[in-house]
Amino acid sequence: MASLNRRAWARSASFIVLSILINLLPTAETASAGQAAASAAGIIGQITDGTGAVLPGVTVTATSPALQVPSVTAVTDAQGEYRLTPLPIGLYTVVYELAGFQNLRRENVRLTVGFVAKLDLALNLGAVSETITVSGASPLVDVTNTATRTELTREQLDVLPTSRDGLKAFMGQVPGVRSNLEVGTSSLTDGVVYRAYGQLGESWNMLEGVLASSPDVNSGGGSHVEFNSIEGTRVQTIGANAEMPRRGILVDAILKSGGNDFHGMANVYGSSGALEATNVSDEQRAAGVKGAQKLHTLRDVSGNFGGRIIRNKLWFFAAARWEGYDREALDAFYDDGSPILLNTWMPYHLEKVSYQATPGNRFTGFYHVATDNQRRGASKFVPAESRELAHGPVTLAKGEWQHVRGNSLVVSAQSGYYHYDYDYHSMRQAAGSRPPISGRCT
Repeated sequence: MASLNRRAWARSASFIVLSILINLLPTAETASAGQAAASAAGIIGQITDGTGAVLPGVTVTATSPALQVPSVTAVTDAQGEYRLTPLPIGLYTVVYELAGFQNLRRENVRLTVGFVAKLDLALNLGAVSETITVSGASPLVDVTNTATRTELTREQLDVLPTSRDGLKAFMGQVPGVRSNLEVGTSSLTDGVVYRAYGQLGESWNMLEGVLASSPDVNSGGGSHVEFNSIEGTRVQTIGANAEMPRRGILVDAILKSGGNDFHGMANVYGSSGALEATNVSDEQRAAGVKGAQKLHTLRDVSGNFGGRIIRNKLWFFAAARWEGYDREALDAFYDDGSPILLNTWMPYHLEKVSYQATPGNRFTGFYHVATDNQRRGASKFVPAESRELAHGPVTLAKGEWQHVRGNSLVVSAQSGYYHYDYDYHSMRQAAGSRPPISGRCT
């Protein structure tokens, strides 16, 4: 293990040195705007005049609230072609300018995860300076990708009532895909499972280009992710290109980032047994049917905050979340007759930093931890002191360097980390004693 760690550190050090050396190279004016290369969105196209002749030298400028820099600019080449990539997902305004021609403005160009919009436009001659604005005509088809996919945008995540329970609940919105049965965080500590058109296994779950699940080909899903920190998600089912190494479902999520303006949010919600219904009749109770174990408490508290450290240069984003529930174990009681509770909780924390070193060089890193916790095992035959505490942290991290040079070269180097660890501990409580209902076991 020590040898593996030394080799990992050596690779990391080599990567950092290489990144610094390349960072010193002179760069073109095109800026790297930041998104994992495997999930990169972008805008490409060709500019012509009214006769169909190509127009070199057109300045193409994209602005968006999603950008951390004020704008991203490219210039059309000898074939009239331009490329703005990688770009973060969001709504864009793109302006095309060339002396002697009318300026053209395209508004409300939406980029989702991995979507490359192709905007081929024509500029007309203009004797005076004026701008033609075109809106509501965003491209609907990604001409660079033939996969069958569904885009889950931030707006959809906000309005659907199931979204607070994570990606596994949200998968019900994707045609042909099903995940865990999820009602009020009932599958909180369960492994995330995805089925595409009835097929289980061979899934590929990524968070900003980092594999967020077991590399085992028989793995049916991915890891729990702090869902309120997700900016958008792409779900591909069939027809994937070479970025997808398996035949199952591809789930690719993008985290929020900080920007020049500070932004944040907080969510608090909960429930109790008083709000839980039962469909067990008196006849069934007389026959010994007790129904589902009673819910005592359900809590979910989360918050995130992001902004600038140095304007147009260095940004941060951080998030934390705690969710859990306490439900009665079936036919399990303390000596005083009170029910033993199945305590389930999961804390999250996330930190992300983005650094625009030069117009053409960008560095991004994040660290995400979600920890399954559950006190379980009590039953009619197993007392409280014989329960076990299951503790399972899942850690995801990445470091990425992006380099953009002109319209023809985009370089990305990324190192990712995924670690899953699960251990079990005896409660070691004296017979008849009652541990705290929730929280860490001491």
